[in-house]
Amino acid sequence: MAHLFLSHSSADDGFVQELREGLANLGQPMGTDLRQLKGGDPLWSEITAAIQAAARTTAATP
Repeated sequence: MAHLFLSHSSADDGFVQELREGLANLGQPMGTDLRQLKGGDPLWSEITAAIQAAARTTAATP
């Protein structure tokens, strides 16, 4: 199954973690957690690559 790219505010990290775990339990992988990037990493190119690789893209608001 192709992965899902989920755009969200850091204020919603708790909700998104629960969503990520729930979807994983259903066999739906999500894209790379871009919060793992460090200062100096190519943020925009990573975001663009994640969006382009995703089968679905959505925004989360709890």
